[in-house]
Amino acid sequence: MADAVVGLLLENLSSLIQTEYGLLHGVKDEVEKLSLKLITVRAVIEDAETTQHTDNAIAGWLGRLKDTAYDAEDVLDEWLTQVRRSEFESSGQQVTNSWFYFNQPFFRHKIAKRIKKIHADFDAITGEIFKFDLKTRVVERGALLDPSRETSSLLVEPEQVYGRDKDQRKIVDMLISDASTSPNDVTVLSILGVGGLGKTTLAQLVYNDEKVSKCFEARMWVCVGEDFDVKRLTILIIECLSGKTCDLKGLDPQQNQLNDLLSGKRFLLVLDDVWNDDHDTWGKLKQSLTCGAKGSSILITTRLETVALMMGTLPLYRLSFLSDDDCWALFKGRACGMDDEGLSADLVEIGKQIFKKCGGVPLATKVLGALLRFKRNVNEWESVRESKIWELPEEKGGAILGVLRLSYNHLPPQLRQCFSYCSLYPKDRTLIKTELIQLWMANGFVRCIGRMELEDKGNYIFNELLRGSFFQDPQEDYFGNIVRCKMHDLMHDLACSLTKTECCSVEFEKMDTIPNSVRHLSLIVSSSKPSSNHSYKSLSKSNKSLHTHLVLSTSYPPSNQPPLQMIFNKLKYLRVLNLRRTGIQQVPNSIGGMKCLRYLNLSHNYNLIFLPDFICSLINLQTLNLNRCHNLTSLPKHMRKMRSLRHLDVGECLSLSKMPIKMGQMIGLRTLSMFVVGKRKGERINELNGLKHLSGELQLTGLELVKDSTEAKEVDLASKPNLSSLLLSWGEFSFRRWVDLQEEEEKKKMSERVLECLEPHVNLNQKLEVYGYQGVVFPSWISLLRNVKMIKLLECWNCETLPPLGQLPRLQVLRISGMKSLKCIGVEFYGEIGGHMKGFLSLEELHLEKMPNLEKWEFPYDDDNGKGTFPCLRKLCLVDCPKLETPSIFMQTSCCLRNLDSLKIGGVSFPTKYLSNLTSLNLNSFEISRCTLLKTLPAMGRMG
Repeated sequence: MADAVVGLLLENLSSLIQTEYGLLHGVKDEVEKLSLKLITVRAVIEDAETTQHTDNAIAGWLGRLKDTAYDAEDVLDEWLTQVRRSEFESSGQQVTNSWFYFNQPFFRHKIAKRIKKIHADFDAITGEIFKFDLKTRVVERGALLDPSRETSSLLVEPEQVYGRDKDQRKIVDMLISDASTSPNDVTVLSILGVGGLGKTTLAQLVYNDEKVSKCFEARMWVCVGEDFDVKRLTILIIECLSGKTCDLKGLDPQQNQLNDLLSGKRFLLVLDDVWNDDHDTWGKLKQSLTCGAKGSSILITTRLETVALMMGTLPLYRLSFLSDDDCWALFKGRACGMDDEGLSADLVEIGKQIFKKCGGVPLATKVLGALLRFKRNVNEWESVRESKIWELPEEKGGAILGVLRLSYNHLPPQLRQCFSYCSLYPKDRTLIKTELIQLWMANGFVRCIGRMELEDKGNYIFNELLRGSFFQDPQEDYFGNIVRCKMHDLMHDLACSLTKTECCSVEFEKMDTIPNSVRHLSLIVSSSKPSSNHSYKSLSKSNKSLHTHLVLSTSYPPSNQPPLQMIFNKLKYLRVLNLRRTGIQQVPNSIGGMKCLRYLNLSHNYNLIFLPDFICSLINLQTLNLNRCHNLTSLPKHMRKMRSLRHLDVGECLSLSKMPIKMGQMIGLRTLSMFVVGKRKGERINELNGLKHLSGELQLTGLELVKDSTEAKEVDLASKPNLSSLLLSWGEFSFRRWVDLQEEEEKKKMSERVLECLEPHVNLNQKLEVYGYQGVVFPSWISLLRNVKMIKLLECWNCETLPPLGQLPRLQVLRISGMKSLKCIGVEFYGEIGGHMKGFLSLEELHLEKMPNLEKWEFPYDDDNGKGTFPCLRKLCLVDCPKLETPSIFMQTSCCLRNLDSLKIGGVSFPTKYLSNLTSLNLNSFEISRCTLLKTLPAMGRMG
């Protein structure tokens, strides 16, 4: 992480020099000298970081370097905060207190003194470089293949391979089948998995399989490593084929000889441990392998998904973790040999707890098993159970992290920093993608060049770590977006081993164990007995330079809420503060002094009623998360001053009645989950016009307060292409008898004009929800949202017709509920596609609910007899439509409902005989209730 920390410091120094404020203090020369010093130091960091694991002196030197760089960063951040405040205030062409403050001699002296102190510290650190003989250059990654990592096709311990029989059969079958049927000269199958998972072992099993040896005339095994040199690899392949040393120097004669050796032969080439993701380099090697017979195959093993996808022609084979049974068998084999009958019940119990640490990774299981080989003392087994893998001796447990650390060293510095920061989370904790990216941003880990947004760069980093197997188990939302993931236990161990002095995750009652050098802290709060106030005083006193403080609650509300005011009094350099689910009722006043704060999470605090005005003084704040603060009634009125704010999440703040005045000045906002329309100028909907960068989901509530269509048109949603979901909500509209009929009609017309003017960009690709709409007809633009996947039309009481939603090609979920005035769903609902009346080609779920006056549901009869409508429908819900006659759709079960999996019918009045066609459906779920005319149930003999 040292390279990333120093790199960030250099960037901030450069930014400061370029401002007029950076020249006010007479320290420009000092800053420029410091920048040059940092460039010199940075040149040897790569070399130092690769050797620190075996040299304690270098490790200590790196620690001092990082501490000094962090201290310098704190000084610069404080300085840049004043610069930013002055720039914001002077933009109003006023003589400000900040400008006056900058010109005071005491402030100039203070800044100059602190910069000189930092310069002196870096002088001392630079002077030590010669002691370690560190190379002042960037070490070329992958220049050499570590001999200890070189592999061969020989399987050393075939009798101790567990849980890979199924994988072996699958891959062998894929290779043999492809060899028989493939029209290509050579196909490529990639085995993907984390380090130590057994990719090489599996490839060895496949390579030595009897079926494979009979199918392929020639077989070759090459251990690639990080050095993907085409000439080197070509020579190794030649030597595998010929059994002789190849002395050819040029690539052309090498390729000619390879062509002679392979010509007309069906071959299998294993490329083990590939890291290269350069398409051109791979293309040069692959081209020389096209001389074999059709059906030839290449099998590669890699840790990187980018490599697997780039090289593979067949779907990649993602290797899974071992099952508990297989892990236990492997562990016993290593710990006891073939004789495990002598294990006592106590040792069996402890052993089963030990192998759980390995998380299904064979390498870790073997190492820990070998560590206990033939030991039968309970205390010895308990010591291994209680130890942390990265604290084991290097020649034992360290071998596990050595394998994983190779993947880490392969990352660019920026990605290393983002990965190691994740050690703040406890094991098995779900990592939320958007939260993680915002935390990286707040700490300055995400930096980008050019016009790329910080969020886009953070998304790229997340995806790269996922592809590199640093993250696992990605979970998607309904729209196919990855929203969360986890870290494998061993990857978490690796992250912790890299950040012992910087990141610390500690339980609430063990706060006294926090090292003074920690910059990033997560406090795990449970329901156990809290520790004394002394612990909090200690935290405030010794950890003044904390950059991250996460309070992670395991229960709500926590019974031992920390005395937050005491914790935060001294933490003026904090960048990240997470108080989610802590049960706070008011925001601690000490937060007002955190001028460097970039991320503040107060979400899920149901007793929080208001935010104090000092929140608006946090001019560096990028993210303010208030999600599910159900009782929050208002936001600070001067929030428009928060020019750095990019993400404001007020989703499910149910008591919020209006927005702060003039939010349109917050031009940096990317996320605004909800906007509540107000009555006064500056609170009205047209404030959204200035927010050009809005993305994600936007909910507009209180639309009944929009005074005219001009105001709605000024919102200009069509110019906001990054919005993916739009929720439009009117207040409840009631048919009160004493309301004048003309006034009622005017409300309907106004609602129609407002909705017409709220047309979103055609890029809207997730959800459109309309709630409480008071108009009679829907605007035509709804049928133009060709990318939207979900539409909900709820409580639209006055609507008498439905728009032609059937022509939306990507619509997957449609829910229509509470349309009291709708009497007929006609064929216009489906729209015309290609001259035929058919539609809903991608729809998977259809919900029709709470329509008391719906009498008829028509079904289009086209040239294909209905086969072109609802071809993908899996779930149909028809509830509380008491006047509905038998829907025509039930007469088309052989075509439009052929894929139906779930059917729910309730509160309808059609008789049993019209359900007879349902017997042909292959349903897994069938629910029927409150059907008064239903006498008997149809025979559903094919239900799964």
